[in-house]
Amino acid sequence: MNEDQKRRVADAPPAYRGIIRRAYDPRAVSWTNAIRAFCLQCTGYVRKDIRDCTAPACPLWAYRPYQTDDEPEEGPELVAGPAATGLPAPQNASGEVPS
Repeated sequence: MNEDQKRRVADAPPAYRGIIRRAYDPRAVSWTNAIRAFCLQCTGYVRKDIRDCTAPACPLWAYRPYQTDDEPEEGPELVAGPAATGLPAPQNASGEVPS
């Protein structure tokens, strides 16, 4: 991680540091981790604000996490992943697609 990424992890509330850290970890790179981290940072780490997001012009709006009220407290998944979007699989820093 570079210094800016380390600062973002340190600035995140303790409950969300793992999510932010995984978004920057080349061994854990995924669309799910990246979108979840982006949305959390965008809303100031308020999950309800992600679910109730009022920015439908955002390109990630349809894929934001936490879209239902009945999700478990830990580990919710996105409604649609990269396969549903036609996006290429994410790659790690060496250009490999993680398994």
